[in-house]
Amino acid sequence: MSPKPDFFHAPEYFETDANFRIKISNGGMLKFYTNYGYNHTGMRNTNLDSSDLLSSFETKGSNIYANLSYRQPVANRWKVDAALAYNYNKQNITNKLEDGTHQQLFIAYYPYSRENNTDIIHSNFAQPRVVMTKMFNHNQALRFGAEYFYNNDDYTHNDTLTNLKDNLTAAFAEGDINVAKNIATKIGIRIEHSSLLNKLSIDPRISFAYRFSDGGQINMAYGIFNQKPEIINLIQNKDLAFTRATHYIINYTKKANNRLLRLEAYYKKYKDLITTEPSVANNGSGYAKGIELFFRDKKTFKNFDYWVTYTYLDTKRKFLNYPAELRPNFARPHTASIAIKRYFQDINFSANLSYSLATGRPYYNMQTNADGKSSILDKGITNTYDQMNLSFAYLFTLFKKWKNKDFSGIGFGVSNIFGTLQIFGYNYSYNGLNKVPVTLPANRSYYIGLFMTFGIDRRNDFINENL
Repeated sequence: MSPKPDFFHAPEYFETDANFRIKISNGGMLKFYTNYGYNHTGMRNTNLDSSDLLSSFETKGSNIYANLSYRQPVANRWKVDAALAYNYNKQNITNKLEDGTHQQLFIAYYPYSRENNTDIIHSNFAQPRVVMTKMFNHNQALRFGAEYFYNNDDYTHNDTLTNLKDNLTAAFAEGDINVAKNIATKIGIRIEHSSLLNKLSIDPRISFAYRFSDGGQINMAYGIFNQKPEIINLIQNKDLAFTRATHYIINYTKKANNRLLRLEAYYKKYKDLITTEPSVANNGSGYAKGIELFFRDKKTFKNFDYWVTYTYLDTKRKFLNYPAELRPNFARPHTASIAIKRYFQDINFSANLSYSLATGRPYYNMQTNADGKSSILDKGITNTYDQMNLSFAYLFTLFKKWKNKDFSGIGFGVSNIFGTLQIFGYNYSYNGLNKVPVTLPANRSYYIGLFMTFGIDRRNDFINENL
């Protein structure tokens, strides 16, 4: 079946990275990592408000990232960790209204007047960080440090340029303390100040751990975390504050005999979330609670590695244009998966099979009233998510003369083998009469690729992340 969007520029991605390590005297280490990425995609869909017109979307951008880190033990069981990171991102996003011959149209009245727009984002980010660690007996430690975040973002919407600069300074300290036999605690605090928001946050965090005689461990944690609003929100209101979340977490972990079991339950309370109606402000709130199960077994079946996961999520939020606390349109209450991996060592061949099942996600058609408040005109739950994937990898050495330095492989994969229709939500026309499902471009997709690494064998990373 042909993809539903009309791709006038098929998805194009390019990524490359490089790294090196230098050992320094007295156990020190200097590391450098850099990454470059490029993307370009263009597509057309039938316009939601008129079946005779088309909506064109094109995005093109690049990203450069570099990280330099330094670690050095010093006298009296002290250790220093320092790092410097830089990231530059450029993204051009163009939306057009077109007729059947792909000629751009400009229609003055709403909703068609919103169809033609261009967004150009240039983002510069830098982060230096220093951490000092003092080790004590019985694996106890004291850490403290500071970091600085520099953001300089240029956001151009059509012909309007907005520049946002932020200098965020943070200081933190934490201690690992053995309270009693098999009982340990970690106590810490983090302080942040943003020059753009002109706000200060003080976030305490604490956790306890108890280790059982059979190797199992139970952990309990409490902490407050904050996040700076997105650039698109800060452009509309520079007087926003941090959004905040309070976490309560308990988990149990046991690893033995090539098996790993992890159970976790959590409750998170959100406040000062970003709302966009009737204006952009910190008027949102919400919560999330749930349980997570992960079990991995490399022992029971010879030469097989499999893992099982299950997640239960109950969450509601009042944020963005939500008129009240509702289940977000990205939240599925139940999600389960199983993955099986078989490696044939004699022929350097790996086969992977995975299956995922999840309950539907909510969807809403929200419209803004004349008084600037949102109301729900339509709502529902999407169909069950059901997908099976299969992949293979053959590992080899491409350049024989670089033995033990060249690691290569060929990968092939099929996603959604049975072509199950996946619906992630619905888009609505301005009047709400046209309801179009949000689906994948194609129900089934294929992947084939050649990968190479030099110096460090990262083939397992490739298999786990891409196949």
